[in-house]
Amino acid sequence: HKLFIGLILVYIFLATLNIGFQSGFVGDEQAYVVGAWQIFSGGPRSNLEHPMLAKTLQGFFAAIAVFLGCDPVIGMRFASVAAGAGALMATYAIAIRWGSLRAAAGAAVLCLSNTLFLVHARMVTPEMVALFLLMLGLHFFLADRIQSEPARAADIALAGTFFGLSLSAKWIGIWLVPWVLARLVYSVEFKKMGIFMARLVLFYAIGNAAYFLNHGILDAAMWQKYILTYHQTTAEISAYNGSSAWTWFTIPQHLYYSRLVPDRGFAMAVMSAMNPVVFLLTIPALWMAMKKGVPPAGRVSASGAPSAGGSGSAA
Repeated sequence: HKLFIGLILVYIFLATLNIGFQSGFVGDEQAYVVGAWQIFSGGPRSNLEHPMLAKTLQGFFAAIAVFLGCDPVIGMRFASVAAGAGALMATYAIAIRWGSLRAAAGAAVLCLSNTLFLVHARMVTPEMVALFLLMLGLHFFLADRIQSEPARAADIALAGTFFGLSLSAKWIGIWLVPWVLARLVYSVEFKKMGIFMARLVLFYAIGNAAYFLNHGILDAAMWQKYILTYHQTTAEISAYNGSSAWTWFTIPQHLYYSRLVPDRGFAMAVMSAMNPVVFLLTIPALWMAMKKGVPPAGRVSASGAPSAGGSGSAA
């Protein structure tokens, strides 16, 4: 475990290095900062294309920062730092429980080596919160699947709880839900499927409680439709763009955004910078996952956590 503790310290150092830089917000930080403040000043009015939980937590971290005499935006960034550490720990826990110490260390190293992981771990974004809760949900779902483990009725309920909370932060793990349901149907475990979905829906609603500060319950269904349709973009934005809403959840986001820029040269610059780093890391991950003797659950952990930056990468 010493190596993993060292990795956590390296992660905290890298994620907090120059975290107070505010000469210009990065990416969508401005939108998320505004969204978090609105939750604590009458209710959300903008950035409704994303769920509420992450922005609610960022608001609480901002309040803590104010009480400590720090910049509230730095407090919001620390919410992502803490969630990123939790995601690493959950990845390590999955690997060490159903794999080996070497698999656990390897999974943590691969996750920490993902440039998108480190980028989002120090920004005011919902990705880290969603990823942390998704990995916790996956941990309990695997616990329910492993027949050699002592049966625990609470595991599938906890899996649904954390999946629901993850989706209430951002929908990056959306395709894991039908995967879970397919596994339960294949095993003819319809009662567990009902428990999982009931918990998921309940805690998705709880995670989005801030929405109801200034919206009615009847608005909630239309809000879900808005979230989906918002992400449908057209070629008017960019000559290299134009996708239906569902493609946001099937295309890794760093590839998607490379098509949003107005010039082909810019798109090539994004692709050349991101792809080699991200995709070359899949080679050792797949090699570890397919090694002879690795149990099925170990293959999941060996291939690392879902990409923090891709809406569809969790699949």
